[in-house]
Amino acid sequence: MDTAGAYEFLTTRAGALEQCGFGVMLPSWWSGRGPRQRLSARANVKSPKLKGGSGLSLESIVQFDWEVALGEETLSLHELQALAALKVPLVKIRGQWWRRMRRRFRPLSIS
Repeated sequence: MDTAGAYEFLTTRAGALEQCGFGVMLPSWWSGRGPRQRLSARANVKSPKLKGGSGLSLESIVQFDWEVALGEETLSLHELQALAALKVPLVKIRGQWWRRMRRRFRPLSIS
């Protein structure tokens, strides 16, 4: 079963089967009973020593080192770019399935 088929099963077929009296076991991350999956970002802020006579700019005063994670897994820049480009509701990252909530994702500017 491909990702689109799995998503269709989870969103429509599983409920229909349950309504007909069949027992359906769904992943805990889908039903909301398992640990909550989150996309989180953290910035490590550094302030370099300022040298006299140099022009001030935001980049010369503060430097940010961003870290983005899905659950406990820190994502690389490549993984984050790939995730932002996806248009599918289910994604598999490092062996773990994630439900991509479209309303929670906004366009990302990653450089």
